Amino acid sequence: MRISIKDRFRIFTDPKQTSQAPAHRLQAPTRGMNLLQEKITFFTNGSCINNGKNNARCSSRIWIAKNHPNNMAIRIPGENQSNQIAEISAILIILQ
Repeated sequence: MRISIKDRFRIFTDPKQTSQAPAHRLQAPTRGMNLLQEKITFFTNGSCINNGKNNARCSSRIWIAKNHPNNMAIRIPGENQSNQIAEISAILIILQ
């Protein structure tokens, strides 16, 4: 089953429309666990060509540090693209 971008960002779509695909949920550590986690500062940028039009195409970038292995460029698939979708996509990907 192919999941559309509308299913990934339900909050921004028609509230009367439903989907059978489950929403993605980030997993939190078990309560009571004392985990030492590295703090990371990251930067995101989302952009959209033809923003607000039917032929809009958006993409995102994630930058952590020079030559960091998790720096990436992301092409956002699907319909209903905008600069906001690009920004949110980058943030969700880095949080995962």
